[in-house]
Amino acid sequence: MKKIFSEILSLLKVLAITFLVTTLLTTFIINPVVVNGSSMMPTLQNHDVGIAYVITKKIVGLNRFATVTVYVAESDKYLVKRVIGLPGETIYAKDGVIYINDEPIEEEYLDNYIRHEFESTYKLPFTEDFPKVRIPDDYFFLMGDNRRNSKDSRDYGPFSNDAIKTNSLFIFYPFSNFGIK
Repeated sequence: MKKIFSEILSLLKVLAITFLVTTLLTTFIINPVVVNGSSMMPTLQNHDVGIAYVITKKIVGLNRFATVTVYVAESDKYLVKRVIGLPGETIYAKDGVIYINDEPIEEEYLDNYIRHEFESTYKLPFTEDFPKVRIPDDYFFLMGDNRRNSKDSRDYGPFSNDAIKTNSLFIFYPFSNFGIK
């Protein structure tokens, strides 16, 4: 009887330690991520699997063009988006070009072939026009790379720093999309 009790106690210790380590890892170091949807195509594909770094956000903060996960209270979901606008900036899009503080930005991460194909096929700009927005302090303007198929700051408004949970993703499956995004 003592042996069974000892084994059960040992198992409970292992489970408690596993739970504690998992909780600490996902709170302070990394979060697992499964991409759901096409809003970040072509950078990320639907069902890509990887990890997002919580610790990098805590150490280096958020930079323009970083890929982040953000909590959206309205849908009670986490989304993967890209940081486009920083606190205190003004942002708008006109004729398919995004302007920050009235200067056009170069979006090198976007696949120019896909952008060109979309614009020549549909005769529409890849990025729809949106009015000028001033980004409040401690808020960020986030957008999906697949501009015509993304709910982002154009729909929800700028996101608070607290709503953005991670900075930078490492995709490990499928292998064709392997790497830091």
